[in-house]
Amino acid sequence: MMRWVGSFLLVAAVAAMGALFPPGAWYQGLLKPAFNPPNWLFAPVWTLLYIFIAVVLARRWPSPDRQWRLPFFLQLAANAAWTPLFF
Repeated sequence: MMRWVGSFLLVAAVAAMGALFPPGAWYQGLLKPAFNPPNWLFAPVWTLLYIFIAVVLARRWPSPDRQWRLPFFLQLAANAAWTPLFF
């Protein structure tokens, strides 16, 4: 149970990093292609993705195979850094 709580808390902290850096007016002013999804769609999609990331972490953590950990946490760190760097 604790690995599930820990996984969701860790991933929620990463997701919160993104919430601290919302897109500015410059982003809203960009000319975007017609296939660009509407702004309201980003929050539910990213929430669902982060839930899946937390589930994967909780399910894989007890595995004796530890080779997945470095790529997983590098990907999670990249997710945490992306929004502050981009916006």
